[in-house]
Amino acid sequence: VLVIGGSGDYFEVADSVVQMDSYLPIDVTAKAKAIAEKTRITADEWVEREEKEKPLRIGQPRLPVSESLQRIGDKTKALSVEKAVVGSAELDLSAVEQLVEKSQTRCIADIIIALPKYLSNAKCLSHALDLLEKDLDNLSGSSSKPSGLDAVGKWIQGCYARPRRFEIAAALNRLREAQFKMVRQP
Repeated sequence: VLVIGGSGDYFEVADSVVQMDSYLPIDVTAKAKAIAEKTRITADEWVEREEKEKPLRIGQPRLPVSESLQRIGDKTKALSVEKAVVGSAELDLSAVEQLVEKSQTRCIADIIIALPKYLSNAKCLSHALDLLEKDLDNLSGSSSKPSGLDAVGKWIQGCYARPRRFEIAAALNRLREAQFKMVRQP
């Protein structure tokens, strides 16, 4: 016994089909078999259909264009967990549900301003985020070269909470002024 709603996928192999109508069972096996016969697809048709369909492809790697991030300016302000101002651009992070602290949003805004220095040596956005995380993980800085979360700000602030790389990428995707270029996979 298989109970399923709203799908005709099993009509062809079903022994009997029972429709519930206002809590009353109705035998509709003949109707279901007629539908199955009308919509039957042969093995050759499946192969033909698969050949016509384009295979699902993983997205091509992208890299933000440094100049597009530099053009927006270098001042940042976290207005709330969901909103920030990055240079002259407003950043709406309301759909990035994993952000829980305004200090994460503040850190993301400052990371966007600091990101161009990582883009010059990066092959793609993922690689740029690897380089950024390497700096964020490094805690052996000095007063002349801050480390950890302070590496992304202009001065040592102590008011950041570290966002994950996924939220940083999500913020870049939501920054309308950011331009991206496609890069070839190695």
